[in-house]
Amino acid sequence: MSGREAEHRIQFQEMIQDIEDGGIDAVIVYTRDRFSRSIKDFLKYLGIMEKHKCELICVNESYIDSDSPSGKLSEWIIMSIAQYYVENLARESLRGLKYNAENGMWNTIAPFGYTLNRDTKKLEIDAYEAKGVRFMFERFLLGDSQR
Repeated sequence: MSGREAEHRIQFQEMIQDIEDGGIDAVIVYTRDRFSRSIKDFLKYLGIMEKHKCELICVNESYIDSDSPSGKLSEWIIMSIAQYYVENLARESLRGLKYNAENGMWNTIAPFGYTLNRDTKKLEIDAYEAKGVRFMFERFLLGDSQR
């Protein structure tokens, strides 16, 4: 799941509940941005972990003493960069989707009866599946339905 909003990460929320219930002493993540990419969420859930004496261990980052002022500053800088990254990525992705749509290009999986030309990003009729589409439309015009 995306680390953008922790409230929508069901298993993350289950982990937090386990921490509050006293069942977890440490959470191990690859990097801090795998824990959260939101400064607000990071501070909120790190606070819960601290309250319940649960440590956050980041295996691919140097140890940061989050109790010291410089350690807190370092964490906030790391989390600010992570939050910037995810927000900028979303903006750039949306810009690309909008460009494709404005230029008649397809943005998702091709619907049944079509293939997506990877070079032009335009839909092309799939000869084999088109037979099935034509058959379904003919049956519909004759009054058949799915029921």
